[in-house]
Amino acid sequence: MPINLDEALGAELEPAEFSWTSNDIQLYHLGLGAGSDPMDKHELRYLTDDTPQVLPTFGNVAQSFHMTKPPTVNFPGIDIELSKVLHASEAVSVPGPVPPSGTGIAVTKFTDIWDKGKAAVIWSETTVTAPDGTLLWTQKRSIFARGEGGFGGERGPSTTSEPPERAPDFELSIPGVAAAGAAVPDVRRPQSAALRPGFRSGSWVSASDPARAVHVRYDVQGDGGCTPRR
Repeated sequence: MPINLDEALGAELEPAEFSWTSNDIQLYHLGLGAGSDPMDKHELRYLTDDTPQVLPTFGNVAQSFHMTKPPTVNFPGIDIELSKVLHASEAVSVPGPVPPSGTGIAVTKFTDIWDKGKAAVIWSETTVTAPDGTLLWTQKRSIFARGEGGFGGERGPSTTSEPPERAPDFELSIPGVAAAGAAVPDVRRPQSAALRPGFRSGSWVSASDPARAVHVRYDVQGDGGCTPRR
C-alpha cells in the first residue's frame, strides 16, 4: 500500500478530546507496582485519594486508557495495513506536574517517515493541551510498518536511543504479582501485549530539567519477578 510523503509529512489528525480521573491514575500506578509497601510514603503518594502524584509516563496511555475497540484511523498520505504494524518507540515530556484528573485535547502530526526497504518507520508527535490551551505534555512515538517500504524515501538513522549513562535515581524490587499487574491498564487497549517469560521492556522519562531525568526499567523474568528502576 502506498505512502505519499508529500501529503503525509506535516499532516495533522483531527483534535481528539479525552478525560481521566484520579481512579484511572491509581489503577495505572497499581499496575506499575506502586503501594507494594503500605508503610512507604514515597509509594503511597501515587495512590492518594483524589490527588495522587502522577507519573509522567501516564501521558503515553491517557488518550487510549478507556478504549476497548481498535480506533478508526485515517492517516493522510499513509495507507498501510494495521495488522502488520509494530510499536517501535515512545517518549513523553512534561513541562510541569500532570493533573490527577482532567481533560486533554490531543493533536497528532507526522514528523518523519523512513524507508527501510522492506518496511517503513513512521514517526508522529502528539501535543496534549488542557481546554484553556495550557500545554500538558508532548508525546513522540514511532511505528514499524512491515511490508510498507520501497516508496523512495530516506532510510533514516539505524541507531536507537540509549538510557542515560548514570545509575538510577531509585531502585525497587516488587513481587511477581505486582509485575503481572503492570499489564492491567493495557488490557483495555487493543494494542496491548501480554506478559510472558523472558519479556523485557525499558524506558526513561526526561523531565524539562535533564538533571532530574528519571530512568524506569522493567525486566520480567521467567519466574515472574520484576525489577523496576526509577
